[in-house]
Amino acid sequence: MQPSIYIASLDKKSIMMKTTLITILVFIIFVATTISCRKQDCNKPQPNTLTNAIITGVDFRRCACCGGLMITFTNDSIPYSAAFYDIKDLPSSAGISEQSTFPIKVKVAYSKVSQSCGNFVNITTLERR
Repeated sequence: MQPSIYIASLDKKSIMMKTTLITILVFIIFVATTISCRKQDCNKPQPNTLTNAIITGVDFRRCACCGGLMITFTNDSIPYSAAFYDIKDLPSSAGISEQSTFPIKVKVAYSKVSQSCGNFVNITTLERR
């Protein structure tokens, strides 16, 4: 009778061990995903990091919250066909104006402008690709 008691206790121990390991593994995964990246930090471009972009042209829409040059962070160079931002501030050294030939492939460091209307970005650094 002793061998069957030993086997039963071994099964209980292995089940408890498996349960404990699974609990620890789930906890580690939860902690790693929670602290690795906060949502607001992931959506912001990192400072001094250049992002590929295309200045697609001039925004000719007639509204209070649009106008200026359009920039997209996709590979679509056709104006208005992909999500885009209007450029609020552009470094004067960029040498790009409304009379330039578009599209212009660039690498930029930028920040999104929070305002009540429109989608604007400030370009802090610009390099042509």
